[in-house]
Amino acid sequence: MALPGRWVASVPWRSVRRSRVALAAALTTLCMGLLTLLSAQHAVISSSTSQQQQPQQPISKRFLPAGGSAETGAIISHLLSQRWRQGAETARALFSYLEQPEPCCQHLGDAGARGPPVCLDPALAPGGRRCLVYSFGLSAELSFERTLAARGCEVHAFDPRWPAGEGRGEAGITFHRRALSGENETSKAGWHRATFGQTLRGLGHAGRAIDYLRVDVVGAEWTWLDAEEEQALRQVRQLGMVVYFNDLAGIEETSQRNRNYMLSWYYDTFGQLFDLGFCLVSSREDADNPRRRRIPGLAEEKATIWELIWVRR
Repeated sequence: MALPGRWVASVPWRSVRRSRVALAAALTTLCMGLLTLLSAQHAVISSSTSQQQQPQQPISKRFLPAGGSAETGAIISHLLSQRWRQGAETARALFSYLEQPEPCCQHLGDAGARGPPVCLDPALAPGGRRCLVYSFGLSAELSFERTLAARGCEVHAFDPRWPAGEGRGEAGITFHRRALSGENETSKAGWHRATFGQTLRGLGHAGRAIDYLRVDVVGAEWTWLDAEEEQALRQVRQLGMVVYFNDLAGIEETSQRNRNYMLSWYYDTFGQLFDLGFCLVSSREDADNPRRRRIPGLAEEKATIWELIWVRR
């Protein structure tokens, strides 16, 4: 499914997000100002009458600000319900996108026993002397990396916990003990973290096409994508990524405001990829543990771990 037309290709996605945040802050300030004015007006009217008006319906105390009136509480309750409906709409749009890939690849094949799918269309199939593959977050069996190396690709594998150390290893795979991140830093544990763009420059691959970028960094993909350079992502022809909606694990217990923020963040991150020309061609729940959760506003439980594949048009 194509993302709805809320992203305009000519407008950078980060600018769109900043504009939305600024607009939301301005609307919140305006609403609170109006609520304060209504509360003050009600207090003046109440003091000039001899009888107290009782609200027709009880209003939950959690919607009432200190010293606020029942009418003010009713308005806040209404605003929250409107905001929640917007959050439910975002949840429906998010999972509709995940569950309805587009036919941008005609031939999908598996890369190894547990590897992500690979588009094998002639214009996109990885292989040959100039093929370059990056894989972040490794499993012990390395079936994906071995398969792409056997197709003639130069494969670079990244994991700060890799026990065998750095350098060229089995099947011609080059190992690096570093992590993918939204920042260039060294962690307290001594892990070197870098953006994708910085990693490309460090290995001399800036400007070179990346035939396949595989990412499984257990939830860190969101902060990485949030900060990544667009030019680096434009080098990628295929992107296979496991996404972890970790913040949805306890979504029923979180506030409506936080629910909306989380859902919008996830949805807007996919909007970044959409703006850069990435077309979702495959989506499937994690086979071992999809961590299905009930998402308020949706009729059925949804997986919170997905394996997604995009090709760049």
